[in-house]
Amino acid sequence: MTALTRGPALRRPAADAWPVAAFIVFVVAWKLVVVLGRLPVFILPAPEQVAARFVTAWTDGTMAPHAWTTIVEVALGFAVGAVAGVVAGYGLARSSVFERVLSPYLVAAQAVPILALAPLLAVWFGPGLLAKVVICGLIVFFPVAVATMVGIRSVDRGLLELARSLVGEWAGADKGLGVLVNLARGSLFDIPLLFATLVTIALLGIACYALVVIAERRFVGLR
Repeated sequence: MTALTRGPALRRPAADAWPVAAFIVFVVAWKLVVVLGRLPVFILPAPEQVAARFVTAWTDGTMAPHAWTTIVEVALGFAVGAVAGVVAGYGLARSSVFERVLSPYLVAAQAVPILALAPLLAVWFGPGLLAKVVICGLIVFFPVAVATMVGIRSVDRGLLELARSLVGEWAGADKGLGVLVNLARGSLFDIPLLFATLVTIALLGIACYALVVIAERRFVGLR
C-alpha cells in the first residue's frame, strides 16, 4: 500500500476523533468550573451528577412519557409545517399573483418572534397538544417555504423540458417506457416487468448523464 492510498484512510479516524475530543474538553472544562468556582448543585451541577440523574430518570420512568410527548409534538408540528411550507413555496415560485398576495403576510409573520406568539396561541388553541403543534409548525414553515421556492426557481429549464417530453408518454401515446409502466402495472399486472422498466429508465438516465459529463469534459478540454 502506497503512502497516497494510506493517506485518506489514516486521516479519516483522526477526523472522526475531533468530536470526541471536543466533548472531553467540554466535560473537563465544565468540571473545572464547578470545582474551582465551588458552585452548588442548584447553580451548576457537576457532569457526573447530571449523568447519574439522566440514567435514573430513564430507569425509573420519569423521562419516557415526557420524551414521548415532545417527540409527538415535534413530529406532528414538522409534518404540518413541512407540508404547508412546500405548498406555499410552490405557490410562491409558480404564481406571481400568489407571491404578491402572500409575501407581505409571510414577511410580517416571520418578523414576529414565535415566543411572542406562544401565549396568544395557548389562549387560542389551549394549553394542550394543538398549541405545541402549531408552534412547531410555524417554526418549520418559513424555512421550508423559502427553500422550496428557491429550489423550484433554480431548476434548469432543460430539465423541465425533459420532464414534459417524458410526461407525454403517460397520456395519449402507444409506445414508450411510460406506456410500458402503465401496462405492466395495469392490464398485464406484470410486476417484474414493471421493475425491469423502472430499472431501464434509471439506466437510461445514468447513461444520458454520463454522456453529458463526457461531452462537457471533452469540450472544456478542447478550449
